[in-house]
Amino acid sequence: MEQRRLGRLRHMSSVLIYGGAALSEVTQDVADRSIQLALDSGINHFDTAADYGDSELRLGAWMPRIRDRIFLATKTGDPTAIEAYDSIRRSLERLRVARVDLIQLHSVGALDDLDRRTASGGALEGAIRAREEGLVAAIGITGHGMKAPSVHLEALRRFPFDTVLTPYNYRLTRYPEFLHDFEALVEEARAQDAGLMLIRPLPATSGGRARSTASPRGTNRSRSDRRSMRRWPSPWIGGRRRASAPPAMFG
Repeated sequence: MEQRRLGRLRHMSSVLIYGGAALSEVTQDVADRSIQLALDSGINHFDTAADYGDSELRLGAWMPRIRDRIFLATKTGDPTAIEAYDSIRRSLERLRVARVDLIQLHSVGALDDLDRRTASGGALEGAIRAREEGLVAAIGITGHGMKAPSVHLEALRRFPFDTVLTPYNYRLTRYPEFLHDFEALVEEARAQDAGLMLIRPLPATSGGRARSTASPRGTNRSRSDRRSMRRWPSPWIGGRRRASAPPAMFG
């Protein structure tokens, strides 16, 4: 499988990222078959989150065997420094590891949420503490909705996040304001050499019809929606502006 450099972290990540949300409510047997298939297919970047049900536990069963072969990322959705730090420590226990390669502030898709998490005493301080203690190697940010690219652009202006996971798909690009914000985010990520990853580049479908991922009010998706998401390769839909894409862009 093709690999690309994850920004200044310099990890050569597979262009497909394993979305651990799919493991939130499955048995270990189902998880085992899924994880093995991913490994056999060349996926070396695994992403999960504290609020993805049993996902961290399912992946944790594999860590004694594969930890040195993969890039391991998780997320915290807690808003305060203390809560985020405690969440990170619980994630390490559930994953059966001493450190993760990346901790991400989870589902930050609105400016007021960014304000809370980057303020004094906010979640970002908890992530920084965890990095200083060697519990995490890098800090990123994720989010959903129409406003996510503009919020993530502002996030990069406030703090040098190592990675950004943001939405992108054809339906979203039909909104000029979204496309403008996304392109500005790409330029800033390139300037900072931050790893840029894409989520939901193919809208989820129901009954053969695509459901729009657009959210004009910029609201974040529900937890059940996040659990059902899938990640697919998408270095710019249809090859659009592929030549100018940043060093690392994943689905």
